[in-house]
Formats: sequence, C-alpha cells, structure tokens
Amino acid sequence: MPLFGGAPRAPVPDRVMDCPRDGAQLVKLTRGEVTLDRCPTCSGLWFDATELKRVAHDKELESLASRVRAYAEPSPFACPRCGGACVASHVQEVEVDTCTLCHGIWLDAGELDEAKRVVDTARLLDGSSVGLRSFLRRV
Repeated sequence: MPLFGGAPRAPVPDRVMDCPRDGAQLVKLTRGEVTLDRCPTCSGLWFDATELKRVAHDKELESLASRVRAYAEPSPFACPRCGGACVASHVQEVEVDTCTLCHGIWLDAGELDEAKRVVDTARLLDGSSVGLRSFLRRV
C-alpha cells in the first residue's frame, strides 16, 4: 500500500499543536488568506495540505516537497496535526518532513526560502523559467 494512498485525512483546524523539533506550542501566523503554524523558538513552519502551494505560489514546489521516494526515510517525529507518521523527503538537497496521512509538511527555519531558491535555480538552468526566456530575448 502506498504511503500517500487516497485523499488526505482532514486536519483538525483548531487543534493546539506542539513543535516536532523542540515541543514549544506552535503559534498562528497569517500570510494573506493562509494561516500557518510557526514555532516561536526554532521558527519552523507547519503547512497543512495545499498551504505550501498557496504561500509560495508554486505548485511544483509543493509537489516536490510532498513526493515520497521509493526509499523514503522515516522522520524522527510524528505529525503535529494528526499524529500520523512523517517521512523525510527532499526538494533537491533540502529535507522536508511530510505526514503520510494528512499530507502536511514541516519545514525547519529557512528551508522554505532554500527550497524555493533551489527550484527556481533548476528552472533557470533547464530554461523553463519565463524570466530567463524573457531575459534571453532582450539580450
């Protein structure tokens, strides 16, 4: 049975969550129309299913972050949202922890920016970036 089989388990939205890294109570952080959960001590972020795409405005980044490879490694912690098992996956060299049940994603401090940078760089290198094509036409 695949780890990500079926629809995501519905998260319990008002559940108080603790940071999977240091146990501190996560606090709500609103960005536009999205409310995330952030650790006040380590600055890690919890993204419920589809929130990463909405905050980063990048469907590909969310897809890469939630993809489980054939040899996914178990994460050292359980999902702070639903208690399900998390696995470690990668966006290039950036490790992200993804819940196998509710499909939420945990990113340590700075990992969102790093993952976005890595994905954008890959787009530039393979020529799929609209910005690169525009730039090359002007040169």
